[in-house]
Amino acid sequence: MVGAVTILPGTDTGTAVGHTITSLRASLQDAANRTLGAGQQYARLRNSSAQQLAIYFQAQAQISARLQIGTTRANPQLVAQWNTAQAALDQLTANINALSALIAQINGYVPKVRALADQIQTTASVPGGVEEDHRQLGVMEDEANQVVVVLERLGRDAPADLRRQTLTLTNERTRLAQLANGIKAGDLYAGGTAGAAPTVSATPVAPAGGASMPIVTIRRTGNYQKPLYDALTLALRNQPTASFHVVGVAPTRGSAAALQVAQSEARNRAQQVMRTMTEMGVPAARMDLSSATDPSLRASEVRVFLQ
Repeated sequence: MVGAVTILPGTDTGTAVGHTITSLRASLQDAANRTLGAGQQYARLRNSSAQQLAIYFQAQAQISARLQIGTTRANPQLVAQWNTAQAALDQLTANINALSALIAQINGYVPKVRALADQIQTTASVPGGVEEDHRQLGVMEDEANQVVVVLERLGRDAPADLRRQTLTLTNERTRLAQLANGIKAGDLYAGGTAGAAPTVSATPVAPAGGASMPIVTIRRTGNYQKPLYDALTLALRNQPTASFHVVGVAPTRGSAAALQVAQSEARNRAQQVMRTMTEMGVPAARMDLSSATDPSLRASEVRVFLQ
């Protein structure tokens, strides 16, 4: 069971130390119960988020596939699927908020249980106890340490999930807004999708993936689908078996921490572009991904090269 730590019962020896042990055991049992509850809630939220993302991505894929071949404007079937996708992201938002609150609770439990473990250890040095008191204190100290281990694991895993889910939610909210405009037009790559249109550049850059210049450079994450689609169409028309190299390029200005953030952002944007290319029909086996830096840049961008 998630987060379960068994607190063994003990007998009150009748000594002053024995009475203290009884009180400490009650506190330890309460801590173990709270830890178990936190673990179960984390598991429920994780499973719920996985279910909602499965619902979302299924609806998103169906909408994208229908729009890719073209359909009527404001097709009510697609509107219904879009509403399903939006509801799934709304529930994911609620789960993220609940997970954030749970993490705060877990972080609050840890110092309390550590203090309880210290108190158990200190009680062993109090005079007036019998051997049975010391045996029980040793067992309880081990149990308290087990609770701390479980809490620390939850405190490590839950924030990692929170970061992943928050990033996914941000990306897919943008994607869903773009699909809404596509549904209005009845065309996945119609103009007017969410966000500002990117600048598409044919400026030569350092060689990558066997090409000296990208077929398209995406400098914003908004309406890049149409320029990307046109570039891929032209490339595949001239070279039907072509493969593509997608590069997330980050600027090198600022501190080391700023560079790390920029590189992470560039890679995430490159991964988003690759997902879009997959939706456009480019097989995953014919794409690869890498990262690079360019000191002339002020903001990260994505470059797609023909291999």
